[in-house]
Amino acid sequence: MEILFKNNKVNVSHKEYLDKFLSKTNLLRDIKTHEIIDTMDSISNYWISNKCGVKHIIKKYEIGFISLWTKKSNLEKLMRLNFSNYISLDRPITEKNFGTIIYGRPLGLAVHWVAGNIPLLAIISLFQTLLTKNKSIIKAPNNLKNILPEILYDLKKNKSFPMKTKKIINKLLESTLVIYSKKNDIKTQEKLSKSADIRIVWGGLEAVESIIGLQKKINCRDIIFGPKISLAFVSKDKIKSKTSLKELSSNLVSDIIPFNQAGCNSPHNLIIEKATKKDLNIIAKNLAKELELRSKDVYLDSPVDKYNIIEKKFLFQSKKIGNVLSGKKNQWNIFINTSKKITIEDPVYCRSIFLNSVNNLKDLQRILPLNTQSMGIFVSKKRKQGVIKFFSNFGIDRFPAIGKMSIYENPWDGYLPLQQMVRWVSSN
Repeated sequence: MEILFKNNKVNVSHKEYLDKFLSKTNLLRDIKTHEIIDTMDSISNYWISNKCGVKHIIKKYEIGFISLWTKKSNLEKLMRLNFSNYISLDRPITEKNFGTIIYGRPLGLAVHWVAGNIPLLAIISLFQTLLTKNKSIIKAPNNLKNILPEILYDLKKNKSFPMKTKKIINKLLESTLVIYSKKNDIKTQEKLSKSADIRIVWGGLEAVESIIGLQKKINCRDIIFGPKISLAFVSKDKIKSKTSLKELSSNLVSDIIPFNQAGCNSPHNLIIEKATKKDLNIIAKNLAKELELRSKDVYLDSPVDKYNIIEKKFLFQSKKIGNVLSGKKNQWNIFINTSKKITIEDPVYCRSIFLNSVNNLKDLQRILPLNTQSMGIFVSKKRKQGVIKFFSNFGIDRFPAIGKMSIYENPWDGYLPLQQMVRWVSSN
């Protein structure tokens, strides 16, 4: 085990430091919620300022969204969505409708197992638990070992914050630990699991199953964000003009580009209602223009990705399923299914999208993957509620507008996560 970030320089072993952190009193539990929100807002302003010392990291790993997520306006919106009155996290209050006194307290220690594909998730995961006043340990994957620690150390050493803000930042950092341990270090994994009051897990099926199988406290809460995939749906009445086609193309590419579609909220299949072959080809050409414009000089560098795309192109074309439009060196790909059989294709990532037509929503219902997280929608106002109502019966949790699929928001995977991070004290 290796400690990647610690707020205090203490000359002890990694194991001893972890033990001290686990036994330390929670410094956040008596800070006012609005003070934490104001502090995170100051951090947000710092990240977009010229004084920021980690701009290169924010740009390289596409995590600029975190500066929007930590804005005061967004955090207050999150808190109001999760809690009827978030003052109840600061002191006991009387709930007006029932006359019950309630008081929200942090659960204690949150341990985060984060996936390596989306660095942004590690930061959002951490800040949610700090916002609810929980101590936090992030178990970082190997390929993110240096990202989060460097961001946190930059906050620690920065001297531009006002004194009051700096004091709260120090308490947030003192309540945070980032560690790394190898996959076969079962001893550390078990220790973290047994110590946790909340286990927050992001990742694929194998990783999730191995973590939730570890021994834990009987009252430990699990928040699981397991493997999911997403798609997009367009109603026939929404794409009747060149303007709407251009809007669809621009918005869809905004959801395809981030993280090379590695996020569970990125669409891999676009389903168009009652589209003819001509319709599909027109939509594909519009998408191709937008992808060409926004994918310049971005090429595949993974041999696995290269092979998967070449193989899929061969299968698609040799079986006469349809057409494929591609950018230079396969920097983007559009697979057009012109057969009468609708399919939901497995992701091949790297700015690749599969186009299909569907005559009836029930036809799409029959082939929806069981682990569908989001359905991006481009539909008319009169159809929107009906589409959401119908597909929500089949396990889909999110129906963002196409163009906003990549925004990380609450609820997520059917959770209001902040609600799961506090315990409620009550009295009548």
